[in-house]
Amino acid sequence: AERFDSEGILAGTSSQRISVTDNLVLAAGGPEEVLVGPRWRGEDQRILDVLVEGNLFRVGPDNSPALAITAADVTIRNNAIDLSQATTQVAFAVRWRPGEPEPRAVALLHNTAYCSQAGEVVFALVDDLAGAVTCTNNLLVAPLASAIAFLVSSGATVPTLGNHGTTDRCISGSPPVEANDFQLLAGCAARDAGEPVPVLDDFSGLRRPQGEGHDTGAFESP
Repeated sequence: AERFDSEGILAGTSSQRISVTDNLVLAAGGPEEVLVGPRWRGEDQRILDVLVEGNLFRVGPDNSPALAITAADVTIRNNAIDLSQATTQVAFAVRWRPGEPEPRAVALLHNTAYCSQAGEVVFALVDDLAGAVTCTNNLLVAPLASAIAFLVSSGATVPTLGNHGTTDRCISGSPPVEANDFQLLAGCAARDAGEPVPVLDDFSGLRRPQGEGHDTGAFESP
């Protein structure tokens, strides 16, 4: 849709029911890999009802976070993110820019991020104007990290349940080369450690849960 406050037959309309699924997203130019939000910076374009699922993000030196969200009613689930080449180690950002609608109702569910760099690694940055953001059953693997943070926020209250951050090399590939390298190794503490949420399958289509509970991250262990 055009600007929400524009004139004409599209005035007051929104872009809705957007699906971004099953993609390999490679490093490219720009400040972030993928932006879910207005087409032009600072415009009041309403982006509603977005699903981002089953994507493999390979973040380059100039591309961080992997995904930035300035939209509403967004579900981000079962994605795998490799931050090993990123200069700034941030997987997701939920943010507000002047002139744009405030992001709200953003759910981060069952995603796996990996980073092989040293320093602090952050799963998600959340702007203080964001509303109703949830972060559940995500896995962050960072073997060389000095600190792991799931949520960094300047004021927003974000429930965080069932997430697991670790320096253990608990996935099949370290570093991961392909999607299956994000699968959990036997004995990983992320197995059966998640909360019961309405995510019924994993990155590869395997039904959840397979064991006593949901595995944390994008892959469920058979």
